[in-house]
Amino acid sequence: MPGNDFWLFESRIVQFNIFDGNGRWVHTDQSDDPAVAQLCAAAFDAVWGRAIPHEAYGIAE
Repeated sequence: MPGNDFWLFESRIVQFNIFDGNGRWVHTDQSDDPAVAQLCAAAFDAVWGRAIPHEAYGIAE
């Protein structure tokens, strides 16, 4: 798994979101390295099935 939050654009550009120790956004780094994009795409696919559906998030029953 990548160590930082990221966005993957068109399966080829990765934008990493860098936060400080208090959770505040600091800056972004971008990569168009195909190996980095592949790693991030694989990480996303690995966790997507375990995600909470948007419609169920935060709903108390």
